[in-house]
Amino acid sequence: SQRSVEALSAFVQKQLDSSIVEVQSPEELSQKLNAEKRNVIAYFAQPSGPEYDSLKKVASILREDCSFYVGSGPAFAAQTAQGPSLSYKGPNAQDGLAFTGSMQDFNLLKQWLTDKCIPLVREITFENAEELTEATLKKLDGVSD
Repeated sequence: SQRSVEALSAFVQKQLDSSIVEVQSPEELSQKLNAEKRNVIAYFAQPSGPEYDSLKKVASILREDCSFYVGSGPAFAAQTAQGPSLSYKGPNAQDGLAFTGSMQDFNLLKQWLTDKCIPLVREITFENAEELTEATLKKLDGVSD
């Protein structure tokens, strides 16, 4: 990764941008959903309220680990008839796993999604190799003291 003013500025802007993709129809959701990634799909009558606020906070924390989608409005009336709902759909999974807790409980929602979004084993890629190496070297440096 670059270490320049422009790169830092771009990183900060990315962190400030919403990590939730809002969709207006099931067709748009199908088009945008990447089946090879970890996806969190939530449905709200209106994208507001305590449940939505909790999801926004968790989405900003887990933005690097999961893709977050919110469907709202009349096109999703069937999914919101019983109130807001949320599900997790893993890579190449056919069906989603429904969240059964209260979406107003930030800690419960965060823990549930952390368990789903962060894998126990991470794949090393060119993009994350430097980050993983730096973290490991810091740990090793602390052990050698």
